[in-house]
Amino acid sequence: MDWEELLKLLKNNVKPGQITTYGNLSEFFYGARNAAQAIAAMLNAAVTADHQNRILTNRVVTTNGLIRIDGQKKQLQNEDISFRPDGRVDFQQHPPLRFEEDPQEENDPADIEIHSEQATAKPIHTSSSTAYTYFNEIIEQISQNPPAEFMHILREIIYEEGLFANKIVNAIQQRLANHFNTPEDDGIFNLIQLAEKHNQLMPGAINLAHTIRKERNLIIHNEIVPTELRGRNLIVLTAALLLWPQLP
Repeated sequence: MDWEELLKLLKNNVKPGQITTYGNLSEFFYGARNAAQAIAAMLNAAVTADHQNRILTNRVVTTNGLIRIDGQKKQLQNEDISFRPDGRVDFQQHPPLRFEEDPQEENDPADIEIHSEQATAKPIHTSSSTAYTYFNEIIEQISQNPPAEFMHILREIIYEEGLFANKIVNAIQQRLANHFNTPEDDGIFNLIQLAEKHNQLMPGAINLAHTIRKERNLIIHNEIVPTELRGRNLIVLTAALLLWPQLP
């Protein structure tokens, strides 16, 4: 499955929401979180399958981003293996990789730590009851270095002159203002806080709202351009687009 097919599959399996009919924004934020989670899970599965097809038989991870393949050390490449944000090997994302003991570095503390990490790594859960525990970590890991072609597809779909994040924020701002009968010029931040005060947001929604707001501000003030977006913000905006393509 290529990345374009992956994106089509996701779009076909995510039901569009109807933000204009909601009594509050709980479903909006909850749906975006779930869509982002679905993107992460599907990317993870695709990346893992891709590595299974290209796995080498004698691959030994050593220290500081070096990898020994058939007795040769080389600088680690993105396609070889992934690291967690703390610098440790990410065994959750690439379980097919085989890590073997290397007699030349039998007592290497870094190798011992790596193998210990492999033994204690928790599996990725995708059920609704446990997925949120790993949500932020999964999003961060998967979105750090997505394939170039997938990034290109996302940019084509998400950005219309760099204004998509602004459209999302404007829609949220208008909906909140109407719901609480307050002026729209109160600002998105104050409106979100008002929604939180009245218990109109589900757990985690406030962070998602601020993420979208931050992305909007960066684009408006020309601090970034669409091609520079990375990480969770990109996934969140993608999820929002997939769920609500009818947003004005």
